Amino acid sequence: MEEVRKYFDAINIYKDIKSIDAKNIVICGMGGSAIAGDYVREIFDDRNIIVIRDYYLPKYINKDYLCICISYSGNTEETISCLKDAIDRGLNIISITSNGKLEEICKDKGIRIIKLPKGFQPRFAFPYIFVSLIYILDRNVINRLEKFLREIEIDEKFVEEVSKKLYEKPVTIICYNKYFPVALRFKTQLNENSKHIARIELIPEMNHNEIEAYYNNINQSFVIIKGGDEPERISIRLEYVKNLIEKNSVGDFVEIEGYGNYLKNVLYFTMLFDALSLKIAEMKNVNPYEIRNIESLKKYLSR
Repeated sequence: MEEVRKYFDAINIYKDIKSIDAKNIVICGMGGSAIAGDYVREIFDDRNIIVIRDYYLPKYINKDYLCICISYSGNTEETISCLKDAIDRGLNIISITSNGKLEEICKDKGIRIIKLPKGFQPRFAFPYIFVSLIYILDRNVINRLEKFLREIEIDEKFVEEVSKKLYEKPVTIICYNKYFPVALRFKTQLNENSKHIARIELIPEMNHNEIEAYYNNINQSFVIIKGGDEPERISIRLEYVKNLIEKNSVGDFVEIEGYGNYLKNVLYFTMLFDALSLKIAEMKNVNPYEIRNIESLKKYLSR
């Protein structure tokens, strides 16, 4: 599978990166360049990792923080703004990019640059961004990463069956808080690859509001993500929501189950959901590599 090859390629490319013992980390990025930050925030939940999708760092960010600026293109204006802010505050900075103004600034300022391979759209470069972040934070995790990559298989028949249930209606993705990063990745892949509307509801919060709207058909398809490692009370809530959707005939739903291990689940869900987004694009007869509205916005902002 192409995505698995990218992960192993990244593991080899970045094998010389030494990990940094940092407890406070701020990761700056947008879109496909930022989501890997959400992943490592949950994987390394013993650290204070903050992901910023904005033009500026929060006021409390100081020299105690390692700042990692990620922009695949190197020209993301929000990330460049954060980089300049971090420079002004005297932070220790690492940049992850393939090119662009971000690289130019970092070269000029003597800031460490981790180069990404060129030729991808940012969302398709996720394995390289993710693996480079793992190396920076704790290279000891790489051994488990390699093991899980060899064990994971994506069932193409399952991908097709699920896609048929999802491609005609907006998709609501339901999961435990800790799986928000993979849900966000799935949502954005549906948006960009499939040109499909999707949203996320998190347990337990959605149990205090969203479920009260679950009567009769609400023209939604549902994806329930179950990692198998959720706390008992969360598992009970997930089961209740699934039964409620079925009992009240709210809409079609698909339950996606993991392996019971968070890191393995993260890899599996990411590759599975990427495959689903591309299959749905195929069913809708849309070009997953074309992003006309996003490109139009960039031109509008550059005037």
